[in-house]
Amino acid sequence: MARLLLLLAALMATGTTVSAHPDDVVRLRVDVQPRELGFRFTLNLPCLARFCPLDSNGDGSVGGLELEAARPALALALQRHVRLEIDGAPADLGEITQLETLWPKGQSAPPHDSGRLVDLHFQARHPLAVADFCLAFDLFETLGPLACVEAEYVQEDMVLNVPFSFNARRYRHVTGYAAEAFFSQPAESVRTRTWLTAGLLLAGFVSLALQLARRRRS
Repeated sequence: MARLLLLLAALMATGTTVSAHPDDVVRLRVDVQPRELGFRFTLNLPCLARFCPLDSNGDGSVGGLELEAARPALALALQRHVRLEIDGAPADLGEITQLETLWPKGQSAPPHDSGRLVDLHFQARHPLAVADFCLAFDLFETLGPLACVEAEYVQEDMVLNVPFSFNARRYRHVTGYAAEAFFSQPAESVRTRTWLTAGLLLAGFVSLALQLARRRRS
């Protein structure tokens, strides 16, 4: 069921292709699990610097310690500019669970170096099987109208590419997990509900028969 819905989503997903400069491209991987969504944003230093200052000591370079110090501000910025809904209700991206520099550890780089990439990981958990979720981006006022988000949704062995842009900011993804959870309930639970329903129907018939009998006597 989940795979069928994902295939339909792939056929229906649309996006506007924009000629974004490589410096303005944000990459996103969404790992879709039944009760958990993982988000990995990949941004370069110039993009991150538009959200908050990175070179805190003013030496013209950014290192791992400065990025760690900026972690709360970066998390807050993405929480403000990336809106998440799960099953129609607003949800929170949460805190950055992991921050990784995609260059050798211990090195620094100029904050304008677009070749230096950083991964920001978020994790959103849900108490029930996720039926659908929606992402909407308000990044373009900060990154510029030609920026884009190249998203990759990974669910089991299926991969769906979803582009976001200034004119295509929102996409709702149907997982199919809620339907799977309903149809895969234990047989004992199904039998219990069946007997309960039969019992209620029998009680209703008995009550109706007693009422008809009373009316005949009167």
